Amino acid sequence: MEKLKNENFFTGITGKDIFLIFTVSDYEFEKKDLKDLIIRLNDNEYKSEYLNWMATWGN
Repeated sequence: MEKLKNENFFTGITGKDIFLIFTVSDYEFEKKDLKDLIIRLNDNEYKSEYLNWMATWGN
């Protein structure tokens, strides 16, 4: 997914910025790992919005 993002695959199809996230149905990422994934896959305003939302999660 990161390779496709770096090649502007998703932006080319949609014509706009999108939010990318990756999950596995029977695995729960640690909060830090999820945060790192969000940072790697997103370099737009959606990243900040999601990270701010994550900051509201309980520990």
